[in-house]
Amino acid sequence: MKIARHGDLCLDGSRAGIPGRKRCDGDGGRVICLRRTVMEYDDLLRKAAEALTNLDAEGLVGCYAAEFILDDASSGMLITDKNELREYYDRLFSLPEISFTEVEFFNLGESAAGQWTWGGVSQSGEKYKIRGASLFKLGLEGIREENLFYDPRAAME
Repeated sequence: MKIARHGDLCLDGSRAGIPGRKRCDGDGGRVICLRRTVMEYDDLLRKAAEALTNLDAEGLVGCYAAEFILDDASSGMLITDKNELREYYDRLFSLPEISFTEVEFFNLGESAAGQWTWGGVSQSGEKYKIRGASLFKLGLEGIREENLFYDPRAAME
């Protein structure tokens, strides 16, 4: 069996790598397309948004592929291990009165973008809201890469 690459002809006559196409089935020397459909990417992003909103570290970690990169550009952290990722979210979600609201992720095929608002109470007792953005690369197993952008100063005051 051959795994389809972008542009390969699948059994249903579609081309692999075309967003919105279903996975192709079959064998007999024909190509099998193992790409996710747009709806599957939508479902992955919905699960990630729900886990973030619900402060569900385990659910969020489950949205990432076995091999992934989380690049938190604002803190300088680069995470490639699921245990470290779980610890990262556990620490984040344990901050005083933490919340994530206005979470919206936009499917762009194998890429995605999102925005969110991080709220809580700073060390000085002041309430804060921080707008942030995420850029994603998606794959068959889940999120392959996420780049985070935000200004954390309000949370640290």
